[in-house]
Amino acid sequence: SIIHCYQKMCKTIAIYLNHDRDKSITAREFITFLEEFGLNSEYIHRLTSLFEKARYSESEPMQSEKVEAIICLKYIREMNNEQK
Repeated sequence: SIIHCYQKMCKTIAIYLNHDRDKSITAREFITFLEEFGLNSEYIHRLTSLFEKARYSESEPMQSEKVEAIICLKYIREMNNEQK
């Protein structure tokens, strides 16, 4: 699911930064935090947008959005592996 992909992204980034995400901040605040560490990616932004829609919308995510979330997570993981 999209929410699961977002959670995996947060874990991936936490390992990369050696810093866990503060659970009290919003998804948008988390993006700002990541940008301060130099992690500014269209894939992070897009997966966050998909997460917010899946989390707060009453409608079920479309299959294409679920696939897009998986693709975003794949690129985020690759990006973090390349920057190590």
